[in-house]
Amino acid sequence: MKPLRAYFQGVLGLWRVKRYILGLYAVNLMLALALGSVVGRAIYRSLGNSRAAENLVQGFDSLWYGSFSATAQGLARTFHPAVVGIGAVFENLNDFLQGRLFEGEGIFLGLGLLYLLLWTFFSAGFISRFLSRAQTPDFLQAAAGFLGRLVLLAILAGMVYYLLLGVFLDFLSGWIRGLTRDTTDERIVFFLTLGKYGAVWFLVWWVNMVFDYSKIIIVDRNLRMVPLAPVEAFGLVLKHPLKTMGLYYLLGITSTLMILIYWMVAPGAGASSAGEIWAAFLLGQLYIILRMCLRVWFYSSQVALYEGLYKTSSNQSPEEIG
Repeated sequence: MKPLRAYFQGVLGLWRVKRYILGLYAVNLMLALALGSVVGRAIYRSLGNSRAAENLVQGFDSLWYGSFSATAQGLARTFHPAVVGIGAVFENLNDFLQGRLFEGEGIFLGLGLLYLLLWTFFSAGFISRFLSRAQTPDFLQAAAGFLGRLVLLAILAGMVYYLLLGVFLDFLSGWIRGLTRDTTDERIVFFLTLGKYGAVWFLVWWVNMVFDYSKIIIVDRNLRMVPLAPVEAFGLVLKHPLKTMGLYYLLGITSTLMILIYWMVAPGAGASSAGEIWAAFLLGQLYIILRMCLRVWFYSSQVALYEGLYKTSSNQSPEEIG
């Protein structure tokens, strides 16, 4: 199967699981509202009946924000102008690219792990719906049945990501600093830094692709020896690098285009009227739903390619392939 065919088959697969995507969005929204209410109460207590409250009706008040951010605690510390519109996307992307996944206070890491657990739970259900050979149970039954194994797989993936983003990236950064200590040409530093991030993120994307196929193998084969799944998935990706990477980058380009479109239409922190605020909220929610669809699109397309590669490479089923 060609990557482009799997790409479009993945789009068709989204319609089959639309209610589960909406269910995932509802859980995400309820969690966000619960956490947002904590931040909202902190802002309300800070403003009260002050002049700053009146100023914020007209636009952003930098003086009030400076005072608020200096005393904010816990979740309230997450409130800043960048959380509005495209700023939130770029801030998360910046942290992601610079390998800051393992930094931050315990409460934020805890929330990140909770969100990861939510996606891990739903991922087995989505994959089970897309597999044509699998004698799949109910969506939630599959999600619950494979949760333990996929959590273990996520722990293995986290260890690899830590080595790449926490150890290897730091090593390269230190090596470049030492290499360019006496260099006055900033272009050399720039290109070495660009090469550093290019090398690290090529490996990260490769690893992410391997662990995506590992999930598919576990669900398709009902594999209980979780560490064997990444080994087999690595062999699959290594045997078909152009097809697996071609599909991955097609979806990656789609994701990039989605971010650029949202950047062009999303209101910023300067929005003050009720219409602008509602527009920002609704556009933000639409973007979140589309991002969820894209993540499920990855699963759907990769399952299609996975089954197609096995069918074209041999007449054996994955259960018969060592």
